[in-house]
Amino acid sequence: MRGLENKQEKLKSLRNKILKRYGTEGLHFAEFVQNGFFGKLVGNVLQRIPSPSRLKSEIENLLMNIEKTVVFIKQADDVDKRTEEIIIKINANSPNTFIICSSGTAKVKCEEIKEKVMGRISGYDAELYKTKFKEIYFINKSEESYR
Repeated sequence: MRGLENKQEKLKSLRNKILKRYGTEGLHFAEFVQNGFFGKLVGNVLQRIPSPSRLKSEIENLLMNIEKTVVFIKQADDVDKRTEEIIIKINANSPNTFIICSSGTAKVKCEEIKEKVMGRISGYDAELYKTKFKEIYFINKSEESYR
């Protein structure tokens, strides 16, 4: 998908094929990798979980439940609705890591949503990874929450 970012018609065709074959979850996984967030996820988890078996388990769990653990913020999103959706997902699933991603002009909304979420949940810390065009917040369970 990364190689097709400048070829919108081909990218759209590939996205449709992924959606047909693997559903929304598969498309979200592909977008997650396309945006370069997978490597950042591994780095984030490695900082907290040095054990290879726990690392593997953590990453597998997060990716197998991508619809419950990752949210892509778009410019058209309503900040309050997305905030509520994320809080509900975190409270219902209690993930070790929850990810809020955005790119381009949606970065401002992403930061606003992250701030509102962090103000309403406890037991989690936020870590930001940012480039010129993309932003990802890792909402990680606090070390105290693991005990």
